[in-house]
Amino acid sequence: MLTLKQRRVCFGVFVLCLVSFIAGFTWPFWAFLTIAEQIEMGIFLATAATVISSTMFSFWKSYLESPELEILHDLRDVDFADHYTPQLTISFPDRLQTTRFLRVRIYNAGTRTATRCFAQLELIERPKKGKHTLSRVEKTLKWAEVPEFPSIPPKAGFLLNVAYSSLALIMPFPGGCDGYVRAWVCTEDAFANPKFRMQDAMCLGKYRVKVTVFSDNADPKEQRFVIHVPKKWNELSMIIDHAD
Repeated sequence: MLTLKQRRVCFGVFVLCLVSFIAGFTWPFWAFLTIAEQIEMGIFLATAATVISSTMFSFWKSYLESPELEILHDLRDVDFADHYTPQLTISFPDRLQTTRFLRVRIYNAGTRTATRCFAQLELIERPKKGKHTLSRVEKTLKWAEVPEFPSIPPKAGFLLNVAYSSLALIMPFPGGCDGYVRAWVCTEDAFANPKFRMQDAMCLGKYRVKVTVFSDNADPKEQRFVIHVPKKWNELSMIIDHAD
């Protein structure tokens, strides 16, 4: 799949070749035409140029002016590093809960708004040791700042929750690694009622996952990550998976 920049380069080369072809085809005959024939040829070329320009403009608007989604997780980015792994105190009706989040930034590098965006996580590989509860069913992730299915304007982005952990949510899980679940994939249901969403829970170890973001009018974009679930809940971490 060509990127937006590659599409524009190809379009520019096509336009240049088309103009060169038309000029090269008509110029040798121009000197042999009468004035009346030159006028008729000029009218024909002007009409053809108008039709071609209109078609190219429509093609540009529909194909070259489009959203292009990116999944960002650069911990060296000083402007966003703290946003990727924040530790926040969340207020629930019955408690206050300090929670560590793993996040990515979904950014629209294109020239049109990406509409009705959502992202899913797919489990690629679980730790080989012990029993694990995290299922292989694709999971729709919870946005950090906005409601579900947001529209992302050009040159803007929103944070997306991938996983989270909390000392208050470490739960017994007989047979699972060290006997506990320690983190959750951050779906809407898992965030609201984690104890009823054991299929979204993770035990001790490293998990290879794939995050894919979708939009009604943009090509899907995917990125693979490794989520590390340690014994200390506040050291939950994630890095881009370069294994492939």
